[in-house]
Amino acid sequence: MTVETISSIFVCDISDNYPIFHFTKTSVDICDPNIIKKRQFNDINISQFRRNQSRHDLSKLYLINDPQIAFLQFYNTHEITFDECFPV
Repeated sequence: MTVETISSIFVCDISDNYPIFHFTKTSVDICDPNIIKKRQFNDINISQFRRNQSRHDLSKLYLINDPQIAFLQFYNTHEITFDECFPV
Protein backbone atom coordinates (compact mmCIF):
# COMPACT_ATOMS: atom_id res chain seq x y z
CA MET A 1 0.00 0.00 0.00
CA THR A 2 1.30 3.46 -0.93
CA VAL A 3 0.57 6.56 1.14
CA GLU A 4 1.07 10.16 -0.01
CA THR A 5 2.91 12.26 2.56
CA ILE A 6 4.64 15.60 2.86
CA SER A 7 8.26 15.70 3.97
CA SER A 8 10.15 18.81 4.94
CA ILE A 9 13.58 20.01 5.92
CA PHE A 10 14.50 23.09 7.93
CA VAL A 11 17.93 24.52 7.03
CA CYS A 12 19.32 27.48 8.94
CA ASP A 13 22.99 27.55 7.92
CA ILE A 14 22.57 28.77 4.33
CA SER A 15 21.27 32.28 4.90
CA ASP A 16 22.39 34.89 7.42
CA ASN A 17 18.91 36.29 7.95
CA TYR A 18 16.23 33.72 7.23
CA PRO A 19 16.11 29.96 7.56
CA ILE A 20 14.90 27.87 4.63
CA PHE A 21 11.99 25.49 5.06
CA HIS A 22 11.49 23.13 2.12
CA PHE A 23 8.38 20.96 1.61
CA THR A 24 8.07 18.13 -0.86
CA LYS A 25 5.34 15.58 -1.56
CA THR A 26 6.46 11.98 -1.48
CA SER A 27 4.98 8.53 -1.71
CA VAL A 28 5.73 6.04 1.02
CA ASP A 29 5.22 2.32 0.61
CA ILE A 30 3.66 0.86 3.73
CA CYS A 31 4.91 -2.65 4.25
CA ASP A 32 4.56 -5.40 6.80
CA PRO A 33 5.94 -4.05 10.11
CA ASN A 34 7.65 -7.39 10.70
CA ILE A 35 9.85 -6.90 7.64
CA ILE A 36 12.95 -4.81 8.28
CA LYS A 37 14.66 -3.24 5.28
CA LYS A 38 18.15 -1.84 5.50
CA ARG A 39 20.92 -0.60 3.27
CA GLN A 40 24.39 -2.06 3.21
CA PHE A 41 27.20 0.48 3.54
CA ASN A 42 30.72 -0.73 2.92
CA ASP A 43 33.94 0.60 1.40
CA ILE A 44 33.08 -0.72 -2.07
CA ASN A 45 29.62 0.88 -2.13
CA ILE A 46 30.92 4.17 -0.74
CA SER A 47 33.70 4.30 -3.35
CA GLN A 48 31.22 3.52 -6.11
CA PHE A 49 28.88 6.26 -4.82
CA ARG A 50 31.67 8.85 -4.74
CA ARG A 51 32.81 7.85 -8.21
CA ASN A 52 29.28 8.06 -9.64
CA GLN A 53 28.60 11.40 -7.94
CA SER A 54 31.80 12.90 -9.35
CA ARG A 55 30.62 12.03 -12.88
CA HIS A 56 27.57 14.30 -12.63
CA ASP A 57 27.94 17.75 -14.14
CA LEU A 58 26.28 20.03 -11.58
CA SER A 59 27.31 23.23 -13.37
CA LYS A 60 24.03 23.20 -15.34
CA LEU A 61 22.19 23.77 -12.05
CA TYR A 62 23.69 27.27 -11.87
CA LEU A 63 21.82 28.17 -15.05
CA ILE A 64 18.42 27.46 -13.50
CA ASN A 65 16.73 30.57 -12.11
CA ASP A 66 14.15 28.74 -10.01
CA PRO A 67 15.81 27.33 -6.86
CA GLN A 68 13.05 24.77 -6.37
CA ILE A 69 13.65 23.30 -9.83
CA ALA A 70 17.42 23.36 -9.32
CA PHE A 71 17.07 21.59 -5.97
CA LEU A 72 14.74 18.94 -7.38
CA GLN A 73 17.12 18.21 -10.26
CA PHE A 74 20.03 17.94 -7.82
CA TYR A 75 18.00 15.80 -5.42
CA ASN A 76 16.72 13.45 -8.12
CA THR A 77 20.23 12.92 -9.47
CA HIS A 78 21.57 12.30 -5.96
CA GLU A 79 18.71 9.97 -5.05
CA ILE A 80 19.14 7.81 -8.16
CA THR A 81 22.86 7.43 -7.53
CA PHE A 82 22.28 6.71 -3.83
CA ASP A 83 19.67 4.04 -4.57
CA GLU A 84 21.89 2.40 -7.19
CA CYS A 85 24.93 2.26 -4.91
CA PHE A 86 23.11 1.42 -1.67
CA PRO A 87 20.15 -0.80 -2.59
CA VAL A 88 17.59 -1.82 0.01
